[in-house]
Amino acid sequence: MSSYVLASSQIVSGKWTGVVTSEDSAAPAIEVFHLAQSMADVQIDGAGGHWTVSVPIPQNLLSEGIQTFVVTEAQSGE
Repeated sequence: MSSYVLASSQIVSGKWTGVVTSEDSAAPAIEVFHLAQSMADVQIDGAGGHWTVSVPIPQNLLSEGIQTFVVTEAQSGE
């Protein structure tokens, strides 16, 4: 089983972007959830143990309050 690490992340212009790394070269199957709802349009780019993951955040979730998004690797659920 591969171990993936979310190395960094940011939100710019309504899009969350993170960097996922692993010693394994197999691309992760990343899922992003908000309140147990799967987020659409998750994009994964990269290769060789270093991937950029991005997902647009719906406008109604962008606010001054706190929102929690859960990022998981689909096969392991971690």
